Amino acid sequence: MLSWVLPNHYYPWSSAYQEFASFLAVAILVLGAISNCYMKVPASFLFFVFVAFVPLVQFAFGRIYFFSSALLSFLYLIGFFFALVVGCVFFRSSRNGGYLLDVMVWAFMLGAVISIWIALKQWLLLSGSIWIVDMPPGGRPFANLAQPNNLATLLGIGVLAVLYAYEKSWFGRYSAGILVLFLLFGVALTQSRTPWLAFMCVAFFWFVKRRSYKFRVGSKVVFFWLVYYCACVVALPFISSFLMLDSTSLAARAQSFERLALWWQFILAIWHGPFWGYGWGQVGLAQVEMSSLYPVQMLTAHSHNVVLDLMLWNGPVLGLIIVVFLFFWFLRMALNARSLESTFALSVACLLLTHGMLELPLEYAYFLLPLGVLLGGVAAEHHNSYEIIFSKKMISVILVLSMSLLVVIWREYRLLEEDYRLMRFESARIGFLKADQPAPDVLLLTEVREFLRFARTDPAENMSKEQLQWMREVAHRPAYAPSLLRYALSLGLNGEPELASKQLQLLRELHGPVAYENSLSYLRALEPEHPQLGALLK
Repeated sequence: MLSWVLPNHYYPWSSAYQEFASFLAVAILVLGAISNCYMKVPASFLFFVFVAFVPLVQFAFGRIYFFSSALLSFLYLIGFFFALVVGCVFFRSSRNGGYLLDVMVWAFMLGAVISIWIALKQWLLLSGSIWIVDMPPGGRPFANLAQPNNLATLLGIGVLAVLYAYEKSWFGRYSAGILVLFLLFGVALTQSRTPWLAFMCVAFFWFVKRRSYKFRVGSKVVFFWLVYYCACVVALPFISSFLMLDSTSLAARAQSFERLALWWQFILAIWHGPFWGYGWGQVGLAQVEMSSLYPVQMLTAHSHNVVLDLMLWNGPVLGLIIVVFLFFWFLRMALNARSLESTFALSVACLLLTHGMLELPLEYAYFLLPLGVLLGGVAAEHHNSYEIIFSKKMISVILVLSMSLLVVIWREYRLLEEDYRLMRFESARIGFLKADQPAPDVLLLTEVREFLRFARTDPAENMSKEQLQWMREVAHRPAYAPSLLRYALSLGLNGEPELASKQLQLLRELHGPVAYENSLSYLRALEPEHPQLGALLK
């Protein structure tokens, strides 16, 4: 729950503190799982270990530019595997299984209630506290998750948790109903489009499961909640206007179709791209390569669709294998679910996966790891023909190594965060403090390290081919307008006008004509001092 309410969001990794808190929680659960009599899990879990090593192999063969991209992808996948193991081991324990799920349900409800309280303060412009993230002018409330769609998903999970608590008779009819109405108003407050599709998928799943489990919540009540949510969505702009608050109607936002163009661009990237993919975490490279074929003025590091992401990262063959495995693995669990616990866990999974088809919630550990625990618990209920038993010593050694690695990453990230903050002051010419070196000496988080070094490297004449290649790799991960301009200027100063022109063209395709014209104006100002730049301006 701590990872949902922490207010710390800083560049260059805005969710770093929340992610570390999530991994720490899983590590504590693994320690608890080791105390069980045995650690017997389905053999299908090993598939995620296999996938976890794919990014490392891609880096070894040069497909992934920076080691940190491969390492973090590996850690997230291994973390998901450990979450599956924890869920399976705990849920098979008659002593701890129900207790863990109860704790998670209460955490979901408490996290949702605290988040909606924070969102209300943001909406009413009453934040002004170090414990609450400030909402930008004209923005949508996002609590301390700093992302409105993620808040909507958390509140949706909170609604499911309340329904589970009602089914378990923890709450009465009226207390549960009032809490659901409160949470649904919070969902409407986010003005997110995702809940419409997500709630339809969850409602369909619950309707199907009514045959195997008789729920206390009736269809009429669910229909009333839907009508209430629609009323909140319609009324919100009028309430905001009456209170003299900024608001954007959901209808206006629903008319935005940039996402469809983005998806088509990435479908073309899968078709025309490398057979083994662009590498985990390198969706931005696909956009760079496809911008000339199908330009979309929307820079992104993600496709906003988990299926497309998997296909882009791994290529059409391996990506399709992973997608098909996940589909049938999840379908098997959904068809065999009989208990209230499994139905709740799979409903949360439906919510997250539906959101994952439109956004990127599964790239946040505070959603990915709880999902792993819940799915591990569902898998524990089913009979599996092939199972494996993990040695406690082996798990203990892996846990110690993983935690040691996380400690090193934490230490490195704190150094990089401070240096990144200093670099931004330097770029804005605020103060007189300068860094002693281009970037901190770190070993693991290489991508941020190289970006800092890139930001402090002035384009100059007589740069080597190795330096220009290094600048290309950094400038395209991701392709920010200032990075592309710096790289284009370096190429122009070193006798590569054609390549420099291509970078400027890429800048126009990704960031639009205004950014392109501003870049040309900057280059024209440098032309008297560097006549060779004239070739770029013709």
